[in-house]
Amino acid sequence: MTPNTVEIKAVLIYDQSAVKVTAIEINHGELIKPASGYRVDYDGRSAVISTDSKYHPLLAEPAIGSDLFIHAFGAAKSELQASRISWRTILNNHTEPEGVVSIFGYAQPKVEALYHFVTLTNRQIKPPILDKTSTRLKTTYSCPVTIGEDLTRFVFGKDEVTVIPPE
Repeated sequence: MTPNTVEIKAVLIYDQSAVKVTAIEINHGELIKPASGYRVDYDGRSAVISTDSKYHPLLAEPAIGSDLFIHAFGAAKSELQASRISWRTILNNHTEPEGVVSIFGYAQPKVEALYHFVTLTNRQIKPPILDKTSTRLKTTYSCPVTIGEDLTRFVFGKDEVTVIPPE
């Protein structure tokens, strides 16, 4: 293992009434520890939620074949990234859209969703538009990715996960 490699550790934290919750140690940077994602299993179905994390391909392993994989991401316009080192530092502790789709591609969940958008801005440079971020995803990934909004619901049926947008 190289010095910059961070292992993903998973620990079962809840196991009652056929519901299992596994905490997944994730990499959110050297200054932000501990950080955890979660996998919930029930009745043969599974959902994985990343929480904030740097790009880390091993995060895909607990999500392989899951029904739903929800991942946070960070993005900023290139001119903002170049304006201050602090912007790049913040972005380096989050996964950019291209990294998320790489992780989704490895995990191959049935439904992929993005949430907790860390979109950086200042008074002169506006944040990236989610539609353009979605376009960044489509350049490297062909499966549909749900761009989550508050109150988006995911309904687990027998053979599928239905995404219900907010009303």
